[in-house]
Amino acid sequence: MSARKPAPDFGSEIDRMRRLAAEAADHLLLADGPVHPDAGLLDACAEALSLLRRGEDIYRARPVFKCRGRAWTDEDRRLDGEMMVEYYRCIGQASSKLRAVTKLNAASPAGIYAKAACVRASRTGARLLAMSLARDLLENPVLRRSLWPAGGSR
Repeated sequence: MSARKPAPDFGSEIDRMRRLAAEAADHLLLADGPVHPDAGLLDACAEALSLLRRGEDIYRARPVFKCRGRAWTDEDRRLDGEMMVEYYRCIGQASSKLRAVTKLNAASPAGIYAKAACVRASRTGARLLAMSLARDLLENPVLRRSLWPAGGSR
């Protein structure tokens, strides 16, 4: 079995993305402040990262990692099968969220960061996510203005 690279842990970032998305939803409902332009993107990214992290935790807790050096029992096989079903469920749901993320444009630094975190965490969809992130970086007017102030050449 080849060694798996540890998945990046975006725990605090996931919490922050969820907090920003929740604040945006509150502002939308209460009309008491600006709605974050990337609320939907932040929520989708947080959910995808959370599912990826949960799947990785399940994968690393499987009996195959705990039973080294001893024979597997029927219980070990049953538990491993159940855990793999849950692992693939989490990864499948994360993949669905990541596909949705590729279709959402990032309009703020928080959205760009969230999408970049998804690119880094993705094992299979990084190419599409990276292209979507590159598009967002190139089309972001705030980023362009910070790189090429008015009157500067571009």
